[in-house]
Amino acid sequence: MPTLLLIGQKDTNAIGKDAAPPEVRAKLGHYPGFGKAAAKAIPHATLVEFAGLGHAPQMQDPQAFYQALLDGIAAVPANR
Repeated sequence: MPTLLLIGQKDTNAIGKDAAPPEVRAKLGHYPGFGKAAAKAIPHATLVEFAGLGHAPQMQDPQAFYQALLDGIAAVPANR
């Protein structure tokens, strides 16, 4: 199944991060690395990275986000 990952590279959000012990907190919210690892681990994944955007690229730059989304959808073969 094709998978499209759309990730803001400045996203550092992680649920519970503020309550986590310091050694755990240091490992949370590193989305640039997580995105690359997820794309490698998911067969047929495509990673789109938004360099200057954070947790909500769809709101921070709607035009770029939706263009990437539409391009990703268009890239899926019709017979899938």
